Order: sequence, then C-alpha cells, then structure tokens
Amino acid sequence: QGKLVNTPALPERKNMVNLVFTGIAGKDPDVCTTENGNTIATFPVDVKEQPHLPPTKILVVATGKQAIYAQQTVRKDSLVMVSGWFHVEQNKKGNEFLEVKARHLRTLVVEND
Repeated sequence: QGKLVNTPALPERKNMVNLVFTGIAGKDPDVCTTENGNTIATFPVDVKEQPHLPPTKILVVATGKQAIYAQQTVRKDSLVMVSGWFHVEQNKKGNEFLEVKARHLRTLVVEND
C-alpha cells in the first residue's frame, strides 16, 4: 500500500522535513488558478504504514507544472508517489492535519472502474 520515507532536510529548511511517500489518492484533485495565473492542485493521499492501523491521510498541494500533471493524471484510487516538504497545518476549527508541498509527483497506477 503506502510507505513513508524520511529524508534529511536541506540546511535552509531546518524546521521542515523532505518526505517521500507512496499512497492512494482519496479523490480527484481540486484544481484552481490564482489571480496571478498560478495553478494549484490539492488532493488527499492515504498512506498505510501498518497493516492493522488505519491509513494516515496527507493533503498534497501541487503548484505550477506539478499541479497540471496532477490534474491530467491523478484520479481517485490512483497509486501516487510524492516527494516534498512536509509540515503540520491547522484548519479553521483548530484541527491539525498533515500537508506536503509537492516538489515531485508521479502517478504510478490508475485504477479502472
């Protein structure tokens, strides 16, 4: 299923961790374009670290070319590989969630209905 791999952070990113993982896309990406023309795609990925535990849900945020790639290739239930900067965010209700700013993104398998 999914697997998390920690890699050392670069010196200028001491408070962030570069994370590489595979997992299952929870839904098709939500894609928008900002006022200055940047494309942003977001989608959840379920990563199963232990067979007996529920998956960890990570929100992937892709921008620019990675966002366009996500829009064209990522579908619900696709197996994806993501590399990017990991951090914990809070939503408006104060709940914490995991987010990765994708530097590299690949769709490995697309499940057909």
